[in-house]
Amino acid sequence: MAEAAASLRVLEVSTSDGKVLYPAFQVHEGHLVEGINEVLHVLSTGTKGTWTWAQWLNTRVNDGTGEEAPSPMEQLRAGHLEDVLRDARHTAWAWSS
Repeated sequence: MAEAAASLRVLEVSTSDGKVLYPAFQVHEGHLVEGINEVLHVLSTGTKGTWTWAQWLNTRVNDGTGEEAPSPMEQLRAGHLEDVLRDARHTAWAWSS
């Protein structure tokens, strides 16, 4: 698993006491969510903070109409990889500014 995390095929986070965790939200129906590796590569260009990535992946935001939009993970599970990659590129750029 560590090798997969090092190559950003899977998200790995570490706790303050040094425990390594692989969040379950990146698994759906027994498989890694398709596209997670591509999204992680994009997010890594903005920050190396894996907890920040985890939060971004699971946060719903207002879609401009007063409603909550699906989180990036929900969008990935629904097959909307290109939309998530677009948002990840924008977010990574903002983080790196």
